[in-house]
Amino acid sequence: MFGQQKTAKVSNPETVLDRMWAIGGDTGYYAFLWKIRGMIDKAVGN
Repeated sequence: MFGQQKTAKVSNPETVLDRMWAIGGDTGYYAFLWKIRGMIDKAVGN
């Protein structure tokens, strides 16, 4: 499959990686939305 690939140079790769890992999980940006999704899944039996 063909796709696009973009690269960027960063000054501190460790900081970038830490911020990427912070997106998910209990403290992530989307934790609240994932909790709502879980409740909806349980309500419809998934």
